[in-house]
Amino acid sequence: FVKDKKDRSIFLKLLALMKISEALSHGKPNRALLKSVTVRKQRVKLTIHGRSTSDLNILRINQRKMLFEEIFQKSLWIETSKLGRTSGRIS
Repeated sequence: FVKDKKDRSIFLKLLALMKISEALSHGKPNRALLKSVTVRKQRVKLTIHGRSTSDLNILRINQRKMLFEEIFQKSLWIETSKLGRTSGRIS
């Protein structure tokens, strides 16, 4: 694996972000769009928006969030703007 600690850290951060991105872009194009990202001390909130924003989007992100939370040391929350309310922590 990557020997340099800095390169390894960068690689893992990119991998964690790509897993979340893949979860959002899975399926039909423009199914769920990332509307905003809010970063706080203990958490990151993703607001997604789309015609068919659903529990399936949340499930896909949930399945891929563990590396993100480990690497960034923050919990990951999701809000769907279609519903206009927070769906809660993705756990």
